[in-house]
Amino acid sequence: MNVTTGLCSPFALQKQSTQQQQQNQQAQEQAAQSAQGSGVRGAARGAAAGAIIGEVADDEAGKGAAIGAAVGALGARRRATMAQEQQSQKLQAQSQQQQQVSAQEMTNFKKAFSVCLEAKKYMVKY
Repeated sequence: MNVTTGLCSPFALQKQSTQQQQQNQQAQEQAAQSAQGSGVRGAARGAAAGAIIGEVADDEAGKGAAIGAAVGALGARRRATMAQEQQSQKLQAQSQQQQQVSAQEMTNFKKAFSVCLEAKKYMVKY
């Protein structure tokens, strides 16, 4: 029995692995959804800043707002995409680490099970 996780069978290991995969998939979906709408928010901020700058620079707030909206939308989308890629890479690394741990726990279980059966004079190969 694994003291740190309380697992004592391959069935529990498989169940845990499946749950971890589902959690990772949900986290990736949430990261993708958080990026949606970032362009609109960036455009609104950019438009506000552009209107102020346009008004101060040449008394054309509309032109400044349009330019600011475009720049703000592009910048916000770029930042959101970068953040989403970083989150995805982090989740992939965590998933790989969890899979390695599960594989090691399964190997340990097989070894312990084999030793137990061999002690009772059974021949075991895995």
